[in-house]
Amino acid sequence: MNLIDGTTGTKSPGYFLTNTGFIDGTPVLDFQKKPVDIGKYVQTCPDWILINDAGLISQGIGKVSAAAAYAAAIANVDWNAKTVSNEKVSGATWLYTIPLNQMRALDQSGYTMLSNRGGVLSVFSDVTSASDKSDYRLLSSLMTCFDLAEAIRMIADTRYQSMYTSAEKRNAFLSDIREKARDFIKGGRLQNAVIDIASTTDQLNRGTVMVVMALHPNMEWRTTLVRMYLTPTI
Repeated sequence: MNLIDGTTGTKSPGYFLTNTGFIDGTPVLDFQKKPVDIGKYVQTCPDWILINDAGLISQGIGKVSAAAAYAAAIANVDWNAKTVSNEKVSGATWLYTIPLNQMRALDQSGYTMLSNRGGVLSVFSDVTSASDKSDYRLLSSLMTCFDLAEAIRMIADTRYQSMYTSAEKRNAFLSDIREKARDFIKGGRLQNAVIDIASTTDQLNRGTVMVVMALHPNMEWRTTLVRMYLTPTI
């Protein structure tokens, strides 16, 4: 869908959350008054493939949507070791071929494509259907940021419940989460990470710690700004 700005009349491509769940509803805005782009969780795979399964072929099933093969590729990926891009798709061959420039154009438009890499059917890119201005055009980037945020939450919950009232503990917490980010860099999931605590006095008085992270996921050309708001576990 396209979200039309009522002031400028310009269109912003992507899939956005609305108050009704339908495209003609009112867009839901986040705390920065930006539309909630749920396209980062959506992938569209338009290819058709030929399957090399004698049992299915005997039933007259030889051509299937590539979405099933792509889903299988995602299910088997170890996100700590690699991404979906270039993942081989076994038991299938391509049905249609298109020029590389057309494949790149479809990829940039939010379509996940399968390609011929050395005679093997492989995932061209794990692109999402997010807005072209989104920080999460690749599923691998979304998973990397999510996994780091979850790791930070676990560190806060299990080891730093007292940091909400102790500056010393907050400094120790910051040191630990920076070390966790370095693990992601060493593992090849991040190119770089800058992390700090930016809580205001009012936030600390309300028992909230704000972690601000500038993350550069592997395979992305831009940095993603992530804010986490942590509160004590009751």
